[in-house]
Amino acid sequence: MPLRERLLQMSHPSEVREIAVDAGTPDAVQELYGLLFDEETKLVYRAAWVLSHLPSAQIASLGKTCDKLVTVVTRTPHAGCRRMLLHLLHLLHRLPQPASTAVELLDFCLARMVDPQEPPGVRMLCIKIAYDICRTNPDLRQEFGFMLERLEQQPLPPSLHAVCRNIRKVQASRKRNRPQFH
Repeated sequence: MPLRERLLQMSHPSEVREIAVDAGTPDAVQELYGLLFDEETKLVYRAAWVLSHLPSAQIASLGKTCDKLVTVVTRTPHAGCRRMLLHLLHLLHRLPQPASTAVELLDFCLARMVDPQEPPGVRMLCIKIAYDICRTNPDLRQEFGFMLERLEQQPLPPSLHAVCRNIRKVQASRKRNRPQFH
């Protein structure tokens, strides 16, 4: 059965893993990637879901398309496609980020991580991605810290509280392990 039909006929989440196992070839990964731009929201969501279950080595070839994926994620106006953001952001989080996409993705993530209208899963991934982009640049790291403080002042669901706490632990650990120059 063609991949498109298989995704459309999925009836149980366990099928995602089965399709991911079957989609282990570069051609299948490219076919799944192509489905991310389909007009049918259910198909886009399911293709992103399967891609997010593939090992990094299998999706590494998508690294060169990261600009296009960031654009899709940051500019999706359709409410149904917004649900797929969690899966697409997860996919992007696992791919190496070219410097050209980091700015657009960082702006998107910083805005969404503090937006109480976004689902907690999307906000969590936005926090993680923003942290990954900012951690090596002192100015960006400071901006991220301010945004994290702003977020922590809001009432948060346990999942967001936990990701903020975990990032604070990582930041504290990095400070302790940094060499001290006198």
